[in-house]
Amino acid sequence: MTRINTEILQALNPCKSDFKTWLDNYNDFDGDILDALELEGLSPENKIWVAVRLLPRELVEVFAIDCGFSAYASYAADYADYAASAAAYAADYAASAAAYAADYADYAASAAADYADYAASAAAYAAASATYADYAAYASAAASASAADYAANYAASKKQERENQVDALIMLINEWED
Repeated sequence: MTRINTEILQALNPCKSDFKTWLDNYNDFDGDILDALELEGLSPENKIWVAVRLLPRELVEVFAIDCGFSAYASYAADYADYAASAAAYAADYAASAAAYAADYADYAASAAADYADYAASAAAYAAASATYADYAAYASAAASASAADYAANYAASKKQERENQVDALIMLINEWED
């Protein structure tokens, strides 16, 4: 089983801040790679960084292929969610714009028929209905806001994906050893 300790880690030439984290928390650690992957104070990125430098090349290749498939599946699912969300926003705002435009057009027609004095203000309200038609343009802005939500969710899912990758790596090592 692949061993890891401060001397081995230092030979890998990690960045100073990550090595300092190791020294501060695990300077006396001397164990196998599976034990190191279970350590709480190390980020998933650092665990993966160390593992791919110490494990046999064949195992790292299997892990890379697994990560590729996982990333593609995650991307496809995220993109489908984003597209559905953006379409829903656009549909909602387009429907609202149409409803406002119809309401103001009805008001303008009613006012013109019933109140000759109010015909001018009704015309102004009819013009305002064009403003509400801008809700369709607002749908694009809403889709952009949806993209911001997507980015935030993507960042959270990426962190979870990294943790899943460490778990997958542990499983691969266990199977490799059997």
